[in-house]
Amino acid sequence: MVYFPVGPLSSICCALCLSGVFVGSLYLWDYLDDHRQTPPPPPPSSKFALHRDHPTVIKRRFISVTASCIVAITLLWLLSSNDNVKYANYPFWQWLGVHSQHLFLSLSLPLLLTMVLFLGPLVMWAIDIMEEGLDFIPSRDMDLVFVRNIIVGPITEEIVFRGCICPLLLSGGYGHSAVILCSPFFFGLAHLHHIRQHLHKSGKALRSAWLQVFFQLFYTTVFGTFSSFLFVRTGHLIAPCLAHMFCNIMGFPAFGEISSSRYKYLVAASFVIGLVSFIYLLMPATDPSMYNSMYYQI
Repeated sequence: MVYFPVGPLSSICCALCLSGVFVGSLYLWDYLDDHRQTPPPPPPSSKFALHRDHPTVIKRRFISVTASCIVAITLLWLLSSNDNVKYANYPFWQWLGVHSQHLFLSLSLPLLLTMVLFLGPLVMWAIDIMEEGLDFIPSRDMDLVFVRNIIVGPITEEIVFRGCICPLLLSGGYGHSAVILCSPFFFGLAHLHHIRQHLHKSGKALRSAWLQVFFQLFYTTVFGTFSSFLFVRTGHLIAPCLAHMFCNIMGFPAFGEISSSRYKYLVAASFVIGLVSFIYLLMPATDPSMYNSMYYQI
């Protein structure tokens, strides 16, 4: 039964540290390769060579982000204390959102809420299946990309940026709204490192690369706000994890394809209905009292 005796400034510093460790771990392998006495063998000829989607890069980064999660959890464990009676009912793992209370509710309602928001893209996807069928046979390389984007990426990012950083900020004295609105900036800034990929490996112009990165910063920050909202309101790490996985499967909504669809009025209506329904259901579907969220009890 623990708590984290950190102040406002120290919680921010810890959050920045964890973000830096997460991003830095992705490039540790490049640093090690550059400083080897014997140059490593060149990568095999492939359209993925030297790219973030190269199988070797993906496997290395699986190790990196897993190690980052271990470091983040270890840091919280080292910071934890059990000398405050006020927090006597809250074990360490519950602080991180890992527990079994109201688990089925946390598995289902937040995911369904996210699916309501994506009603428009889901309708477009259903129309594509009816018209063209499913015609996708993934290669082994694409299997790794799928595992990274849909499984490893969402889980490790949620562990660090929600499961570890949000409890630190809450313990530092920041309110629920402040944590929900501000913690996503750590998540968004952690994606700025993609500028390196765009400039040095994809060969994009500086302006084009920065525009793409700032767009990514915008939507990752918006999603991070929703993800932090789910985490704090439900008190469960599984809720933002599943929402993150689903959003990565769906991708950014293809608004530009609405007008070219044969069923454009149906598709447009589904986008509007999905957004309105999402706004209407957002608060009742995440009522902290239903999930007994500990973050609304401390």
